[in-house]
Amino acid sequence: MKNVYWLYLVLAAMLMMLSACESGVDFRVVNNCSYPAYVSVDSGAQITIPASGEHTFSLDTDNQSFLTGKVTRDLKVKIIGETYSLFDEDEITPIDSTIVTIGAGESRNAFLTPNRACIKIVNNSSSTIGTAEIWQHTSLSHIRFASLFNIAPGESKFMRVDYAVPNAQYYYQVIIPVVDGDPIIYGDTNNVLANDQQFVVIHTDLGQKH
Repeated sequence: MKNVYWLYLVLAAMLMMLSACESGVDFRVVNNCSYPAYVSVDSGAQITIPASGEHTFSLDTDNQSFLTGKVTRDLKVKIIGETYSLFDEDEITPIDSTIVTIGAGESRNAFLTPNRACIKIVNNSSSTIGTAEIWQHTSLSHIRFASLFNIAPGESKFMRVDYAVPNAQYYYQVIIPVVDGDPIIYGDTNNVLANDQQFVVIHTDLGQKH
């Protein structure tokens, strides 16, 4: 009789342990930048997280219990901030996505601290901007940093750029070529961007500069 009593106790304990399983993961992104960030997880819908905002992605996993052992899920996280970039492990090259491994029942936080400047071009004209060249200038060099293409009327595009530091005082210009005319130039020597700053070009039919 005593053995049966202990057997019941063991079975009850096992049932309790089986019921104490965990599943699901939460991935919380906090945007500490002054401008929006665009985030998706596992190729899901892209979420716009505004400045000083946050969003939690809740995803399913297999159940985890003492029988299954630790259950994890690898999340492909894509983050593009207007003034934030992910970096590779050596922090040499900016990247847009990474893999985050989270255990079942766990929560993980990602805090986006600004580490870039930004140039945004808003097309308020009636024509598509075929090419917008972004030029980076210092006292010693002038390089075309990047180009943005095919910005339709009513649309905008942005490019993250390096911000000025004491030994590299960049300033930026945006040049929009015009057929049969002089290019439209936005920005001058005073357009020096600090970390978490943005230069917004508003392009109109008259090429008015803002």
